[in-house]
Amino acid sequence: ANHTFCIDLYEASQSDATSDSPGTSNELGSSRPGVLPWGNVSFEDAEAQCATLGKRLCSQAEWVAACGGNERRTYPYDNTYVAETCNGSGVDPIDSSVATGSFASCISPDGPFDMSGNLEEWTSIRSTRGGSFSDIEMNLKCNRPSGEMVPLSDPGAAVGFRCCAD
Repeated sequence: ANHTFCIDLYEASQSDATSDSPGTSNELGSSRPGVLPWGNVSFEDAEAQCATLGKRLCSQAEWVAACGGNERRTYPYDNTYVAETCNGSGVDPIDSSVATGSFASCISPDGPFDMSGNLEEWTSIRSTRGGSFSDIEMNLKCNRPSGEMVPLSDPGAAVGFRCCAD
């Protein structure tokens, strides 16, 4: 498949985020490694933050394509689940996000990190993809069944986003 979009390599983070703190600025920093991602973000805020950078939330199809690559992998790294590869349920640190790119093998074929686990990510249809640090294997798949995609009206610490652009 020919992809005609760009996707951020890392989950979105606040401009003052560090490896120990997600920050407090409510201003979007660049997509960058080594900082805690921006969690507890509403759909509206995620959409607005991407727009301030001249970007947008990824469509569901774009997100799935970026996660699994041309091979349409089940997980970003392979078709077989390996618990310690990405930040999901039962992986240290238990039940918390980690700095972007910390799981070096949790990388998609085209380069994006953390598309499985760490934070769930908003897509343009008001649903999330990728699962979070508290999700089990089934929810960490690139293309989990649509019946399990529940739009979140009240995002928790496990919900973030990344931006796409044409």
